[in-house]
Amino acid sequence: MKFKEAYVILVPEVNSRPFMTVDPAKDRSVLDTSKYTCYTVLVQNQVQALEECQKLVQKERVNSITFCPGFSDKDVARISDIVGENVGICVARGDSNNNKIVSKLIEQD
Repeated sequence: MKFKEAYVILVPEVNSRPFMTVDPAKDRSVLDTSKYTCYTVLVQNQVQALEECQKLVQKERVNSITFCPGFSDKDVARISDIVGENVGICVARGDSNNNKIVSKLIEQD
């Protein structure tokens, strides 16, 4: 049986930049082998994340979804409730050093 997972990445900053949008239908990739498929999807907000996760579970039959650190625990819990208990849920959170590095980069922008 093939293992299928998805990475959902929140890119909210496009909201504040004119003419920039995230389109999950276009801003995505798929890596596929005989035993593994990985979907990567960029989303602009929680609504898009929820819609894409539902599609990934229903249409692609993903087994696991990993969220970038931009999602709150509450956001992840809502999606987890909707996609169901048969889908593994992870959040990519870094160690304290990683958090310092990311914070500095965000502050520079």
